[in-house]
Amino acid sequence: EATKSFLTTWRRTLGDLVARNFYGRLSELAHAAGLEVSFETAFGDVLPGDLLAYWKYCDTPMCEFWQPYAPTGVGSPNFKPVKPCVSAAHLYGKNRIAAEAFTSTRLTWNENFRDMKEQAIRHYARGVTHLVTQSYTHNPQVGFKRPGTSFGSFIGAPFLRGQTWWGYMPELT
Repeated sequence: EATKSFLTTWRRTLGDLVARNFYGRLSELAHAAGLEVSFETAFGDVLPGDLLAYWKYCDTPMCEFWQPYAPTGVGSPNFKPVKPCVSAAHLYGKNRIAAEAFTSTRLTWNENFRDMKEQAIRHYARGVTHLVTQSYTHNPQVGFKRPGTSFGSFIGAPFLRGQTWWGYMPELT
């Protein structure tokens, strides 16, 4: 019981210190320079701490969702939960809720645009208001091999003009 109590206090203290002294200070410096900040999911995932606490310091809370949709594991709504981010945004009066969208570790180059649109709609319904596409790369070259990506063939759903469904992107928004 003593160990459990100590660890709980230790984790809470670390979380409070990181939220205030890192995220709070980063936000303070950014605002002083006329910038806005967005923080993606970290507490409870990467760091010990209150999942909602650090989002109070940002202008745009951000979560993420993966592609393709799966009922459990990677791609499931609970893998990187959106609800805490949306809850924090409502709690702290934030009007914009961003999500790193369509992250994938199974890049197959046969991504289905219809499935991606359904994922977007599913997350808009959960409260996300702004999509940040995972793996949009600026590629000014012409004559490059299609579809191409700067992340190799491992991560993301590559949003580039060489993608076969690029012309349909307005349908996603």
